[in-house]
Amino acid sequence: MSSKPIPILPGLPVIGNLLEFSRDRLALYQRIETQCGEIGAYRLFTKPFAVTGNAELAYNLLVEQHTHFERSPVMLMMKPILGEGLLTTNNAANAQQRQEIISVFQAERYPEYAKLIVEKTQQLCQNWQCGQTLNLSNAMQELTLGIISQALFSTDVLQEFPELTQAIGNLLHYTDQRLKFMLPIPLSWPLPINQKLNASIKPLNTLLSQFISQRRRNLKTSPQDLLSLLLNTNDSVTQKPLSNHQIRDQILTFLFAGHETTAHTLSWAFYLLAKNPAVYERLKEEVNTVLQEAPPTYEDLKKLPYVLQVIKETLRLYPVAYAFGRTALCPLQLGQYHVPQGLVVLVSPYIMHRNPTYFSEPERFAPERFTPKYETQIPRFAYLPFGAGPRSCIGRQFALMEAQLILALLTQKFRFRLLNENQITPLPMVTLRPSREIEVQVNSSKTCNKYS
Repeated sequence: MSSKPIPILPGLPVIGNLLEFSRDRLALYQRIETQCGEIGAYRLFTKPFAVTGNAELAYNLLVEQHTHFERSPVMLMMKPILGEGLLTTNNAANAQQRQEIISVFQAERYPEYAKLIVEKTQQLCQNWQCGQTLNLSNAMQELTLGIISQALFSTDVLQEFPELTQAIGNLLHYTDQRLKFMLPIPLSWPLPINQKLNASIKPLNTLLSQFISQRRRNLKTSPQDLLSLLLNTNDSVTQKPLSNHQIRDQILTFLFAGHETTAHTLSWAFYLLAKNPAVYERLKEEVNTVLQEAPPTYEDLKKLPYVLQVIKETLRLYPVAYAFGRTALCPLQLGQYHVPQGLVVLVSPYIMHRNPTYFSEPERFAPERFTPKYETQIPRFAYLPFGAGPRSCIGRQFALMEAQLILALLTQKFRFRLLNENQITPLPMVTLRPSREIEVQVNSSKTCNKYS
């Protein structure tokens, strides 16, 4: 098959499409799809980046030719902080790590995880009052960070050590700022953002090292949380226990990736429900019918299909992983297009999920798309909220369970009224987050009594 070059969007001299990328990269991606078709490229200075929202090209890249690509520069520039964790490793090393920590995500552990999720959600909202104004974005961040902290350490270390929360916030801010311009600025340069991050990394590493060393000394009598599971895991190459440094890298990866994605998904879900009262009423009816007055359990999940449909449709409209990239290790052909060595190719679920070829009325919030009957009609690889192929999200089932339980429990007790609806737009940073913190008025789903 003959190949042709990937069409390139015109840009400004020297800087290319940098201004549009830094101001509104979602609009840039959509313009590329409109003007270039199934794949197109833009330039940041002299470096081109290709973008596709085509399902077949995504399958070709992520599955059929995955060995010919490595992680994108976005993930690699996080390596000085996250180390050699699942988010930053490539190909063989990534496959090795996935095999090592797969026990963390075994299905038999999920009922205990579900109890933890429900307990933390109940603790968070027990003092919410009818009529109060709530920063929902912050509340969901606090909740999901507390859940992953408890799952890791069997204690809410974030409450005991607030510097850990601050360090994670600094890491996210650092990555967001680096992503704006994609400039390879070394962490050693004495810039304010680097100094702020470096000031967080040292105490963070010290704190995690103390946790790991103390737990290793008392492993036999310690709770079987994620930290203990990692300490009982052997390196698949050396067959020796994972080192403290290896465990530190995975813990940071879990903390970084294991809370923000679900928090934003939940924020978007409540935002969409507040704007679509008919969907909320149907959701509430299912939750009340199934749960009655009881909190949700792991066993209830299969009886709450509409709750899951709402989560899946939220992830269609606002996929937190709105684009993920791969760098070509050699010249190759992607579909009918030539990909030169070194080109970063981005697959954009945000663009793909809004393509009317794959989803009718793509801008409409319609959870019924994900009934078993209709979900099977979605074209292969046209729905990618968790990626695809050997490097897809290993925590997919955990994330869906967590979001489903939290959504069910909060729907059972509360209804949220948006206070700043017209100010919210999607903001593509490391993840796709609301452009402003979502503020809501808390109302009881039944009465205005305090939740108990």
